[in-house]
Parts: sequence; C-alpha cells; structure tokens
Amino acid sequence: MVNTISQILKNYSEKYRDNPIQYIKDSKGEFYPRSYKEFYDMTLVLSSALLSIGTIQGEKVGVISENRGEWLLIDQALFAIRAANVPRGVDVTKDELSFILDFSDCETVFLENRKQLDKLKEVLTKIPKLKNIILLDGDIEVIEGLVMYTFADFYALGEGSDKAIVEGLIDSGERDDLATIIFTSGTTGDPKGVMLSQYNFVHQTLFTPDYITSGPGDIWLSVLPVWHSYERALQYISLGSGSAIAYSKPIGSIMLKDFETLNPTWLGSVPRIWDALKTGIYKKVNSGSAVSKKLFHFFTKVCVKHRNLTDSLLGLTPRFTKRSRFIERLIAIVPWILLLPLNGLGKILVLNKIKSKFGNRFVAGISGGGSLPPHVEEFFNAAGLLLLEGYGLTESAPIVALKNQMKPTRGTIGKPYGAEFKILGEDGVALPPGNKGLLCVRGGQIMLGYLKNPELTTFAIDKDGWLNTGDLAMETFDGEYKIVGREKDTIVLLGGENLEPGPIERKLTESEFISTAVVVGQDQKYISALLVIDLDSIKDFIANNNIVYSEEDSLCELPEVRELVNDEISRLVSADNGFKTFERIYKFKLLSKSFEIGKELSGKQDLKRHAISEIYKDEISSFF
Repeated sequence: MVNTISQILKNYSEKYRDNPIQYIKDSKGEFYPRSYKEFYDMTLVLSSALLSIGTIQGEKVGVISENRGEWLLIDQALFAIRAANVPRGVDVTKDELSFILDFSDCETVFLENRKQLDKLKEVLTKIPKLKNIILLDGDIEVIEGLVMYTFADFYALGEGSDKAIVEGLIDSGERDDLATIIFTSGTTGDPKGVMLSQYNFVHQTLFTPDYITSGPGDIWLSVLPVWHSYERALQYISLGSGSAIAYSKPIGSIMLKDFETLNPTWLGSVPRIWDALKTGIYKKVNSGSAVSKKLFHFFTKVCVKHRNLTDSLLGLTPRFTKRSRFIERLIAIVPWILLLPLNGLGKILVLNKIKSKFGNRFVAGISGGGSLPPHVEEFFNAAGLLLLEGYGLTESAPIVALKNQMKPTRGTIGKPYGAEFKILGEDGVALPPGNKGLLCVRGGQIMLGYLKNPELTTFAIDKDGWLNTGDLAMETFDGEYKIVGREKDTIVLLGGENLEPGPIERKLTESEFISTAVVVGQDQKYISALLVIDLDSIKDFIANNNIVYSEEDSLCELPEVRELVNDEISRLVSADNGFKTFERIYKFKLLSKSFEIGKELSGKQDLKRHAISEIYKDEISSFF
C-alpha cells in the first residue's frame, strides 16, 4: 500500500522514467523537460544535502517561494526524508514570516531571492531557532549565527552521498507523517497552521481516475500560487497520474503564449482567471468594427442558449426539486433543433477562434478557490471549453468535491470526491436534497489538526471526524452539490484569495467619521463596503468647512464628504497597516441611518450579515 507521495514518485521514477514530470523555463523563456527519473535522482541528492545539515524526520522546513522547478524538488526532498514543508509566497510580510518560522520551530528555510532575505534580516531576533538559509536566487552574505548557502552550493552537499539511506526513509514513510503546515493568511492576528499528512494528499490521487482522464503524456499548466493547498493537490494529482507540470503565470498574454508553445491538456485555475479571459475577449471585440461586434454578441447569445438546451437534453442541469427529465428534454428538443444551424455558424465564425487559443489538446480547466460565475461557465462551455468546478478547504487538502468530466452538471461543484457529505439544519439534523443547510465533510483528506491548537481543532472536527466547513450548501436529487452561501464570515474572492472582514471593518471604524462598516465581496474580483457615517463628526466637518447641505440624507452624497471618507479608507486600510492589495476597499456606499438591533444587528450587537445582504442587496449589487 502506498502511504506517501514520495513512494508514488519512487514507483513512477521507473514506470515513467523517460516521461517528462516538469517543463521549466530557462533564462531565455524557453521550456525544457525534466524526466521522472532525472527528477527523482535530483530529489535523492537534495534529500542527502538536507540530511547532511542535520535535518531529521518530523522537522519543519520553511519554503518561501513562488512556482518554479525547484519548488517541487525541495518539496519532494523534504517528503523523502519524512520532514515537513512550511510554505508561503513571496508576498508574505516580515511579521507573518517571523511568526510562521518561529511558531513552526523551523531551523532551516529556503528563500526565493534577496528580497525575502532582506525581510528575514529585519525579524531574525524573533526566530531564535533558525540556523540555515538556502537562497534560490542571488548572492549570499555573512550573517552572524547563521549558515548561508546558494541553492547550487547546498545541492552540491548531497552529491556523491549514499542514496540508499534516503530510499530507506522513503520506504519507511507512514500515512500519518506530517507533510506540510499551511498557514492561513489575512490580518486576523496570529494565522492558523493547518497540518496536512502525507495520506491527505495521497488520498486525492486515488480518486482522480473516477473524475478526470489525466495520464501519461498530459501537461498541467501551473499558474496558481504553489503554496496554496489547491495548487499543491493539483501538482500531486499530476505526479500521481504520470503527467507533467509546466510553470506559467496567471497573466493572459503569458498563459496563452504558453498554451501555444506547449499545447497543454489541463489548467488548474481560479474563477478570476476565466473571468479575466472572458473580459479580455469582450474588450477586444468591443474595440473592433460595429459589424464584427454585432456578429460576435449575436452568435455568442445563440451558442450559449444552444449549449444550455444541450445540457437539458443530456440531463446536465441540476435538480433541486423533483422534476421529470423526460419533460425537460421534450421542452428543449424543438428549440435545440431550430438553433442548430445558427449554433454551427456561430462556432465557425466566432467561438472556434476562442477555443483554438487553447491548442488542440485542451481537455478542461479545473476551477476552485471560489464559486465560478454562471455567465463565465456558460460562455466557455458554449465555446467548447470545458470548465470543471471543484470545492474544498485548506483543512481538507483541499479537494472534497469535483464535477465529473463525463457528466459535468452545470451550476454545481459535482459529487463528493473521496469524501462523505452531510447537510445539517439549524437543529443539527441532516437534511434531504433540495434543502439549504450547513455542509460537513468527512474523508481521508481531512487535516490532522491546527498546529499547537487542540481546542480549535476540536471545534473544527467533531469526535466522529466530521469537518465543519462553515459553508451553506444544497444537494440535488442526483447527488451533486451547490454552495449557496457561507455561515462563517470569511470572504473568498474570484482569485481564490481568502480574507476576514472583521479586522478590516474594525480598522475602518477607527475613523471618527465611520461608526459601522460592513465589508462585502464574496465571489467577486474585489471587496467593497457599506459604511454608516458618524453624523455628529460629519456635521462638524461640514460646519468647519462651510459646506452647504439641505438635509441629513443628502450628507452621504456630498462630494466633499465622499472624498473625506475615501481618504480615511486609504489611510486606514493600507500596506503600512499590514493590509494586502486584495484587502483594499474599491467601492463604498455611505449610510446615514444607524443599524438597529433585531434588524441589522443581533442581540449582542454583532452584524447579521445575511440580513444585511438582503436589506442592502441593491446597494451591494451596484458595487459589482
């Protein structure tokens, strides 16, 4: 039985020895392949180097880097010696960096470049256990109390060593070995460290054949941050199916060029990538001639309608109520036939040109990290580009649901992926299909727990192994699921970024002019805010600046007041205060009436977010 990702790699280094496992860009931007056998041998060398500096089983090692060929090599070298990867991207702040490395007791860290080293140098006193730094790019320097290596020099430490020692550690690997600690991001104080085991990731690879047809010869284009659990799982799924990973960027021009060069088969993505591609296509069309613009919009509508009718005929529309598939097909067949010629013409004149940008081998994009907007899914499906939406959490390594490539029911996250689901009502009783409730999941991908936080672990996972996702869901009568909301406050943007609204809201109310703030933006490109103004402070500002107004309701529309509040937002929710770019407020609506208990506020005066979303749905929709 295979217990670890390293054991899969060892087996496949012979089975697929000459097949590419990676496509990496050289200094000229040209891709070159690295075979399974070559990669595995390099893993053994790097593992030996780690052992030579005293890295032991169970040790945690920091990896602060973006996607690149060395990342997976470091990851697998750590797995081989049964050590754990503690990853983070290069957007990490110096305070986050010091907390993560110190809290994880890291003695060694891999850093992508000098910029990360400069951050680290500012907080070294907060990481007393740190001993070794390996720099992937750039020159090293002397730092008292630390041993510094370039990646090349560090790799050389393992050359010529006895690889049998490493292979013995690989063979001894157990399913509960700690594989990684992924820390939550945001400005919520100390991040939580999600501990995932080797088997959490192995479990994902076991169910791949039941959902998609990935195999030897396939190429996965990697564009998402590799330290996130979603991209991690996709890389292990690629490895576990004998496929190859090619490293690209989530930038339309770069990604499409790489599609042209490599002709890949799969793309792991977040909704924002597909939304941006669709937006880019529409912008290009709208800048063209009036005739081409009218033809594009007309045929796109026709093809989308025909695709929806096709879904009805194939039984690919979700059933949240009991209805007859026969009647559904009967209703769809006549308009489907009538639109068939126009659909064919539209494909030839318009949509086939879009599909061709993705090469002639593209199978599907797997979208996760947030809900896929229906209009985006419809557009690309009409163009003949299959998008398979999945669902998961960092705590579940992360995939727990995925649309089946053979039966991609529109508007759902598909069926459970090697997991059990149950939807609970407010009384804690499981609900039948067609009812909205709290989604709980159980399976081999559920985390070991939160690092050094058993209380929080017990709160998240009950005694029977059920993980509370905090999401609201509904089951169809065919066993698929749809996420319909969130019980918890975490906001997930289209790009997959997770953020907590609370710290942003509290920061905004530090302004004397803002009494209450509500941050919104679930499944959107950016966040916005409803802001209840402090009337007294605003009136003082108006009086001091001799601004004329007619009544209180008009205060919120005064240009001077909006400019004042906008300056306050920019001052408070800024990089200087520890907020990331995706945590900035892009649009806001000023409200003069205070929130009321029982309406917008609970008895404890907490925000009733679902109620606010309904009461102010028009204002919120205007943001996006």
